[in-house]
Parts: sequence; structure tokens; C-alpha cells
Amino acid sequence: MAFPYVTPYPVYPSRLASPYGPFGTPAADWVAIRWGRSRGVLAFIFELLRIAPETGPAAGGTAVVLTGQGFRTGATVTIGGVAATSVVVVNSTTITAVTGAHAPGAVDVVVTLPDGRTDTLVGGFTYT
Repeated sequence: MAFPYVTPYPVYPSRLASPYGPFGTPAADWVAIRWGRSRGVLAFIFELLRIAPETGPAAGGTAVVLTGQGFRTGATVTIGGVAATSVVVVNSTTITAVTGAHAPGAVDVVVTLPDGRTDTLVGGFTYT
């Protein structure tokens, strides 16, 4: 069922008394929802959009950049079920990491936030 009167719109930090949204997260990670004439419902956006490069050797050691939104300090990354090393949450939209060793083939890339939420790029990385 479609909701024709539900309109997401960004939360602009310049319009807030604080640059942070609920729970101390950056306001840029939230969208407000307009329901008809009402406003004020916030939704946290967390999503993994892409990884670059998308391929690397089975021996591992490929430096990758993950982009998305809603990343937080303490996030972890697994590529093909193998924990990535040197994971750095650069900001709420970028994570850098290094792949571990894995058998050749396409594998899923998973980002896990400290609160346990995950997002997956199915077949997002290919070991060669």
C-alpha cells in the first residue's frame, strides 16, 4: 500500500539547536517524515551503498572504501564472513578497511553498527 502523503525531507543541522539528532548521532543521519500536514517523526538512516574497489586477490590485503550513511565509530566490517582489518570509520558516510584472505568468488559485504544493526551488500566484493 502506498502512502501518498508521506514525504521524507532532510534534517538540516543549521536548523537545529545542536548539530546532533536523537541519541547523539549526527543530524545528517536522520530524515524527518511529513505525514500529511504533520511533521516531526524522525527515522535513522543506515545503509551500505557500495564498496570500492569491488575486486581483489584471494590472498586479501586489498584496501577498500565503503560508502553509505549512518556509519558510527565502533562499526565492524566482514567481507565473505571474514573480519576486515584496519577498519576506520572516517565519518558517517565512509569506512576504510583491508580485506582478509578468502577463497575466490563473489561474497557479501556486511557492516555492523555497535548496536547490532547490520546492512549487507549481497555479492558486493569478488575475490579473484
